[in-house]
Amino acid sequence: MLHRFEAKLRQTIMCASYELRTKRQAIQELGIPVPETLAEDALGIVVRGYRKTDKAPVVVFENGRRALKEMCFSLCPRWSGEFPFRAATYNARMNRPKTDKKTGKPIRHPRTGRPLMEYIFEMPAWKASFRDRHCLVPMSLAMEYSYFGAYAGNMVRFSKRDGALFLAIGIWDRWLQRDTGESVDSFAILTDDPYPFFYDSGHRRSLFVISENHWDAWLTGKFASPKDSYEFLRKNRIDLDWKAEIERPMRKGWEKRAPNPDEIEAIGAAVWRGAVGSEERAFGSSRQ
Repeated sequence: MLHRFEAKLRQTIMCASYELRTKRQAIQELGIPVPETLAEDALGIVVRGYRKTDKAPVVVFENGRRALKEMCFSLCPRWSGEFPFRAATYNARMNRPKTDKKTGKPIRHPRTGRPLMEYIFEMPAWKASFRDRHCLVPMSLAMEYSYFGAYAGNMVRFSKRDGALFLAIGIWDRWLQRDTGESVDSFAILTDDPYPFFYDSGHRRSLFVISENHWDAWLTGKFASPKDSYEFLRKNRIDLDWKAEIERPMRKGWEKRAPNPDEIEAIGAAVWRGAVGSEERAFGSSRQ
């Protein structure tokens, strides 16, 4: 049953779209200089990852300080033979069950029988960027499909209750056209076990944030190893006061992709409960 559920979940869209609606001053007050190329006093953009070339400002660390750079939303790995990258790469999962390439079934621990996990720093599309190219993604709201819970059957807007900006954790990469030397910068938003509010609202995982005093540590990326980067995010992840609003109903037939009660219970078991719970699950310690 689990492998069928995993296949069903891969068909759902996770944080494929978000909005940034803010003023230059709000970004600058976060210690992020706004370049002249973003001259408008007010920013109002909708970014859709499935288009692969929609551009949005992201925060990186450059020349010893935070910097705002415009990039395409859907990461194209540096080793790709073409841009845009064919696969859906606007979200990067922190971890997922390992599956058999032929059957699609989870690979299980020989002793415990629990699914083995693979991590973002092991996955080909993400591992180089997770090692050395970190970013933060300013947004006002994220749009998600809900398949169970209070908002089942709807696309939902998730935002902070006070309407303020939040900066989601991301990674980025630079793709080079070998013939011309042209470069394209692109990014992905990291997703992890859902916040309780996201789960209650019908979502199986979520983007996530860390506190501002840890932003620069993430952006500079001076970690001893990718595992240390992973542990840093799990340890310093925080929750926010979220709000959910219905954007629009989903198309007919959405129920075919919805999890059954047992599957919903399994999702609930993975809900993020704070740093302690995350550390207990680090590297599959409780899942293998």
